[in-house]
Order: sequence, then structure tokens, then C-alpha cells
Amino acid sequence: MGTSEKPLLHVHNLTTHFASARGTVRAVDGVSFDVKEGEAVGIVGESGSGKSMTSLSILRLVPPPGRVVAGSVEFDGRDLLALDDEGMRGVRLSDIAMIFQDAGSYLNPIMTIEEQIAESIGKRGSRKLEDRERVLDALRAVQIPDPARVAASYPFELSGGMQQRVLIAAVLIRKPRLIIADEPTTALDATVQDQILRFLAAMRVELGAALMLISHDLAVIADVCDSVYVMYAGQVVESGPTAQIFDAPKHPYTMALIDSILDPFDPKTDLVPLEGTPPNMASPPSGCRFHPRCRFRFEGCDTVEPKLHDFGNGQAAKCALYDPERVGA
Repeated sequence: MGTSEKPLLHVHNLTTHFASARGTVRAVDGVSFDVKEGEAVGIVGESGSGKSMTSLSILRLVPPPGRVVAGSVEFDGRDLLALDDEGMRGVRLSDIAMIFQDAGSYLNPIMTIEEQIAESIGKRGSRKLEDRERVLDALRAVQIPDPARVAASYPFELSGGMQQRVLIAAVLIRKPRLIIADEPTTALDATVQDQILRFLAAMRVELGAALMLISHDLAVIADVCDSVYVMYAGQVVESGPTAQIFDAPKHPYTMALIDSILDPFDPKTDLVPLEGTPPNMASPPSGCRFHPRCRFRFEGCDTVEPKLHDFGNGQAAKCALYDPERVGA
């Protein structure tokens, strides 16, 4: 799954736990992946798979009682988990920016849009013409009509789609090297969703930034990302180039996710629902965590941890289907 190029972001064996009355919840369990300069990487999986908690762990924003208990996160050679609080704030301010899924929850209802975008670059309250122009330019960049009016507005005066564009503008004005977008289009209708994804793709190219797009929807990932990591129950179960994953998925979970997507070129194709629900991460299944829902499971899947198999061309998957010792037994 690695490359000879030094990645911008290198996540290795990242492990995040939450203490609870039910026991230790292993929200992120040994996750590893790379994001190269200018690359768009998708992290996909159902709700509860650990996608969002992985991004919060990278930025050291895990809410208590959660904490990162193992692993490393290197950004441009710096270990983010070893930085002091001031150093980490500097990374969030200038290097890595995050777009959250519900813009309305992250925009301050008592501040104007101009104040909030200016605050993201430490310019709140500035009366300088050049600072105001930077805010208006950021709003124009995400194709907001009448940016002066929107800048003077409060969040409740804007639609959900407009709020999401404002949040993206607040991120892009900082010119980050890595953008983490956590389900940025979930609450939006299909037309606005398409617009937001196009904005992200265009802005990534314009800024030369890398993009880490988190989604439960493989179709969204396919539209934007160069490569994809499929997560299930806190672990990466398959990874590889996006086109290759769609053309020849190897893990049964990836196959099930793809089977559940409507094919726009053949809308008459029957959808195959993915039965069951993700496991309780305070007591995940032994062996392969997907085995209770897997149509290909066989003897030993419930007891033996599957190995990671490398299929070449950057694609790899954790599944016993490709273990000759297990399959031939």
C-alpha cells in the first residue's frame, strides 16, 4: 500500500480508545494510510466504522473520554502526536484544515459570516480593506452570489448549501496543504451535493492541496478521489486506486458496498442491500470482524484474524479468501 514517494501525511497503526461502562471501545484500531502531496484520498465505510474518529485523531480533536493510545501521525515529517498544544494549533491554523459535515453546527449564530471567515485567519474585527477583500474573494471562490450581502449575514439567514459553502470558504482562505472533508455533502440535496464536490475538486487543484474525503457513499468517493481506503469496525479492510477498487473489489465488504449503489448507466439493476449492522466496538467479533455479515465466510473466519494480501498496483485487502492455507484447508 506504500509508495516510494515520501507522503505528506503518514498515519501508522493509529489506535483510539474510549473508556465506557461497557468496556473499552476501540473506535480506531490500528489504522494505517498515506496521503501524498496533491492527492485526493477517500475514506469510506458505514456509520460507526471509525472514519470520522480517524480524522479527529489526526488533528488531536478526540473528545473525552477518548484518547489516542498508539500509533503515529506524521505530517511533512513532523510527528503531530508529539507536538505541544501551541504547535498543534499552528498546524490546524496553517497546514491542515477540516470541513465538517453539518456547517450549521460549526458556524457561530451570533457572528456575521465576514467575522467568522476573518477569524479563521486571525483577522476578526480588522477594518483593513485588504482583509475584507480577502473574505469577499473567498466567498467568490465558492461561487456565492452577492458576496457582500452574504458576508454581512448571519448563519441562520443562509440555506444549508450556502452555509456549507461558507465553511469551505473559511477553510480555503487559509490555503492549507491538506483539507480533511468529513461527509461535507451528507445533509444536502443531490444538486447542491454535486456543486460542493466540484468546488472541492477545483479548489484542491487551484491550491495544490491534498484532500482527504470521508464518506459513507462510495459513489461520492468515485467522483473525486484518486485512491480509497475502506474501513470497517475501526480497521482498514481494503485499499487501492479508486478505479481499480470499483473495477475489481477484493474484500466482501467492499463488494457489498458497491452492490448497494445504483448504477447510473443501468438504473434497472437490482440493488443488493447489505444485511446486518456494524458490530459493537466494545466487544467486536473475534477473527474477521465482518464475518457475521459476510456471504463468503467459511470455517475459521470467526476465530482467525485475516492477513493483509497485496494484489499489486497498490491494491490490498484483509480477507481469508486469498489465504491458500485457509481456503485449501
